[in-house]
Amino acid sequence: MIWQAKEMRKELVFSVLIAALLFGCINQERGTLKEAPKFSSGVNVSDTTSEISLQLDTDKEAYTARSTMVVSLRIDSNHRIENASVTVFGLTNKHGINLLKQVRTLSLDLGANYDNFTASIPSCSLCSGLAPGENWVNATVFVKGSAITNASKKITILEKS
Repeated sequence: MIWQAKEMRKELVFSVLIAALLFGCINQERGTLKEAPKFSSGVNVSDTTSEISLQLDTDKEAYTARSTMVVSLRIDSNHRIENASVTVFGLTNKHGINLLKQVRTLSLDLGANYDNFTASIPSCSLCSGLAPGENWVNATVFVKGSAITNASKKITILEKS
């Protein structure tokens, strides 16, 4: 009786795994499977390949709790692009959660494009899980749903004195 229950459990687990694999293949064919962003050197926009580069900077190198951080982006494009999406994220806590995540849709003009994002450093490192020390601020530019370029900067979170 116990042996039969163990065999049934193995068959159930195997069936669930097969179903999950099949479901993943079906969804991948329909284009709904979400994958990690793929970076390319350019994107085809109206039969013209656009090259995009990204620079990220912050107003300071180090921040204390409850201070404001300004993230400045420079996005260079060799072509006008409507509806580019820019995501600024980071300040990852000990649980792997980004405490900073802002998304903005921009129209990129030919040449240099500038944008600023403002964020507050969390006030309670124990509550938020954000430990003092080195952390990262990142930005990614997406065009037509594809991640085109990214940039990162290391910052320091200071212990409250």
